[in-house]
Amino acid sequence: MQISFATQPSPEPGRVNEDYVLAGPDFVILLDGATAPAGIDSGCVHTVAWYVRHLAAAVAQLLITRDEIELRQAVHDAIAMVVGEHGPDCDLTNNASPSATVAIVRRRGGELDYFALADSPIVLEDGTVIVDDRTSYLPDYSREGIEAARNRPGPGGFFVAQTDPGVVAEAVVGTVPMEKAGEFAMFTDGASRFTELFKLGDWAALRTVLVEEGPDWLINRVRASELATPPEPDPVSGRRFKRYDDATAVLVQL
Repeated sequence: MQISFATQPSPEPGRVNEDYVLAGPDFVILLDGATAPAGIDSGCVHTVAWYVRHLAAAVAQLLITRDEIELRQAVHDAIAMVVGEHGPDCDLTNNASPSATVAIVRRRGGELDYFALADSPIVLEDGTVIVDDRTSYLPDYSREGIEAARNRPGPGGFFVAQTDPGVVAEAVVGTVPMEKAGEFAMFTDGASRFTELFKLGDWAALRTVLVEEGPDWLINRVRASELATPPEPDPVSGRRFKRYDDATAVLVQL
């Protein structure tokens, strides 16, 4: 696997990139940390950036040292490992504690395993989109509504990696032949807004642009759209979108 990627923090002053990519010879881990809204007490002394780096490192350690581990089990155990790294000053019962989306691919022989928890899509060469898109159907996009929906079972909830390893049961997982995956792509939602928010092309076009122009070009194109056309609230759901977001695009070629 040949892996290339670009990642940029939001261009807002003082922002730290809360996306994170960690790759090995046969796997890619992509995390998108959930930015804490202003005025919300997370109950934790650690930052979101700390969380995504530690969780990615824990998943990678398990994939490297336990060859046959299933991706769901790897994320389960990694979340538990990071929980153990928190100290007594971290209130892990606080639902605003650091959290992240998780997307993972791993090549095993002629097959590709995938894991997707929340809205970081994996786009295969044949146009198949692998994503857990429950964040697109929340009943309430206010700050309070999102906090209440996080890791809540049933309609109107969504799931991310946080403090409960059991959330892995909610992930989209599976295996496809490598020939079906082809040259495939992974995105955080800051990059996939090329398709989802700005309607610059469908999913197939998004992957094609990534292949033909490269990850940096794609993110810069999204940045140009963010600058030229600030996102408007969705007319149906009332969902408000951040003008800028951290953005990461990954291309995997054989």
